[in-house]
Amino acid sequence: MQGCPLRCAGCCNEDFQDFSKAVSILTPAEVSEWIVSNISTGIRGLSLSGGEPLHPSHLPAIREAIGLARERAYFDVLAFTGYDDHRDLDLSGIDLLIAGPYEETLRHDSGLVSSRNQRVIRLTDAFSDVPDDWFWTSERAMEVLLEDGVLHVTGLVHPDEVRRFLNGH
Repeated sequence: MQGCPLRCAGCCNEDFQDFSKAVSILTPAEVSEWIVSNISTGIRGLSLSGGEPLHPSHLPAIREAIGLARERAYFDVLAFTGYDDHRDLDLSGIDLLIAGPYEETLRHDSGLVSSRNQRVIRLTDAFSDVPDDWFWTSERAMEVLLEDGVLHVTGLVHPDEVRRFLNGH
């Protein structure tokens, strides 16, 4: 999701903070098609990150895409959010949150949780087979894709790690 008002220092997705760079590429129906086609290959679920996926400008399209896709396939949905308080948001369709702003001084280097102030919040029983400590201790991965001359790097990695990778260290 493009756009985040939080601007956490050390954010691993700084390029996704600026709302003015937002461009609608796919409709919710097209996103749902993409989700279903990926789930049919054996992928367990969908991870939402950004920017801020729970920003009110993003949530309606997210809920619509998830709803359309769940009419045809079952999958889990995990969302990363910098928001601590999500009580007033309609999170229907989202199963688990990793919630709280990224705090660089509390950096955590394993699992899906990136700083020690963040919380794992189960909204449904979709991840009941995954123990809580897995979100804190699992191995991290960086995904690198070269497409049409553009290098895409994603994953829960610190920007310094990306620079070391690109410099061959």
